Amino acid sequence: MFELAGLSDYVGLPATYAELQQQMVMLLKEGERAFDSIADALNTAANAYEDDERNVVRRMNAVN
Repeated sequence: MFELAGLSDYVGLPATYAELQQQMVMLLKEGERAFDSIADALNTAANAYEDDERNVVRRMNAVN
């Protein structure tokens, strides 16, 4: 009679689990890159908005 650990080895569970772990790591890294890209885009947009705001305030102050 097989022990549970022996049975899992027999049906290939450790290899399947290791493959699943590798795929999860790959997906998480892809998600990290995507979120980093989104964060960079949001920071760029925020900086541009702040620059525009400063320029408008400067122009309005120059009119007075």
